[in-house]
Amino acid sequence: MENIQISEALIEAARNVKRVSGLTHDFYKYPARFSPSFVREAIQAFTQPGDTILDPFAGGGTTLVEAHAAGRNAIGTDINSLACFVSKVKTSRLTKKDISAVRQAVEQITEAPLPSWIREEVVDSHYKHHMEAVGTWRLRHFFEFVVASSNTLPPRGRDFIRVVALRTGQWALDNRKVIPNLAEARIKFRLNASSMLDGMRAYTEAVAAGRNVDINKPKAINRSVIGIEQDRRFIGVTPQLVLTSPPYPGVHLLYHRWQIKGRRETAFPYWLASSLDGQTASYYNLGSRHEAGLKTYFAGIQESFKSIAALCNHETLVVQMLAFSEPDWQLPEYLQTMKAAGFQEAVQADARIWREVPNRKWYTNVTTSENTKMEVVLFHRLSPHPLTPPN
Repeated sequence: MENIQISEALIEAARNVKRVSGLTHDFYKYPARFSPSFVREAIQAFTQPGDTILDPFAGGGTTLVEAHAAGRNAIGTDINSLACFVSKVKTSRLTKKDISAVRQAVEQITEAPLPSWIREEVVDSHYKHHMEAVGTWRLRHFFEFVVASSNTLPPRGRDFIRVVALRTGQWALDNRKVIPNLAEARIKFRLNASSMLDGMRAYTEAVAAGRNVDINKPKAINRSVIGIEQDRRFIGVTPQLVLTSPPYPGVHLLYHRWQIKGRRETAFPYWLASSLDGQTASYYNLGSRHEAGLKTYFAGIQESFKSIAALCNHETLVVQMLAFSEPDWQLPEYLQTMKAAGFQEAVQADARIWREVPNRKWYTNVTTSENTKMEVVLFHRLSPHPLTPPN
């Protein structure tokens, strides 16, 4: 099997440190997001219009957005219901009727006084934990009003408004030392709605421009990638490209919580998205970062890629972006795990792309933070003689 050729354009895109923006990418800051420019360049380099692209750890949906805009079929899975909700909204184009309804709802939400019945609501002890404190309870009432107002809209408009609330709530609450007041939150909500409608318009135009072939609407499926080869929704799915960023071994990420005034965690984003929650951080990270040898993590990665291998053929390219808390032993272990799942590297070790990642707040939660400031791009294909044949 010949090694693939990596272009200078792909290397440059992988090392892009610009703020994530464009299309619908900035709807919500999902942890450890891909650079859209890297995803776009990888899609152009390794696929053709009409091909299928799979992201088995879809997160905030960057791969799905870029694939659809480029005229490719896109399908993603994620165990996080919040991630799938955001991905669906980012890839669901709004009609003129939807946009008009959204604008009217935003006007009402930002101008009308909060009704008294909102103020009497009993706080849910799980989804609204830490949202009843001084400095946060007024914002909780505001977002309750947003959700109540959105429920009268058609489904696409309703869900769009909820993501505007997610974006605004994340700005107002997550890792903020100073919580903004209600007036500031309302202004930010209006500004976010306007910029997100602009992003949706750009996304709609990009999809229309790329529709020179028949493609399906992107799918964001809330399930584990383990066992997808037995899921009827994947019958006939053979990806030309698997483009993903799995959970990072040994790196602590809060995919499922906002942190209010320090380490006070809240599941409020799930309430805003009308999504189910109930899992711990280790569930979304495929294991605890404190476990010796990260055995649970690597077992999960192996089973995940065995299922992915069952969908692939020998033309399929798997492209991953990863960081490691202790790369000296975790990178070799990860590569060995990929071999056990039926894959082999498609580039020489000295041709791997490394990039420095700027301004990732979650690095402060890792004692070996200097190591995790580097990400690596790995390229794999099915091995002609896998160590452990896929089931």
